[in-house]
Amino acid sequence: MVVEGSSWWALQPVGRDQVQQLLCGLGDSEALTEVKNICCDSLENLEQVLAEFWALTCLKRHHQNLMQFEECVTQCD
Repeated sequence: MVVEGSSWWALQPVGRDQVQQLLCGLGDSEALTEVKNICCDSLENLEQVLAEFWALTCLKRHHQNLMQFEECVTQCD
């Protein structure tokens, strides 16, 4: 599955919990990449999603394996 506008292609799901999904994919260089999708589709999940996003933002500055944020999308019904 090619994700439009992304620099990676999803191959298969690896794991999932209440607010996130891990995918195995291929990056631009065709190297295996792990992609984390964090979903916030309800107010109950908002605190957990914000905590995860903040942790990743802090790690991005200091962790060699965290390469980039692809996008942030807000979902509303």
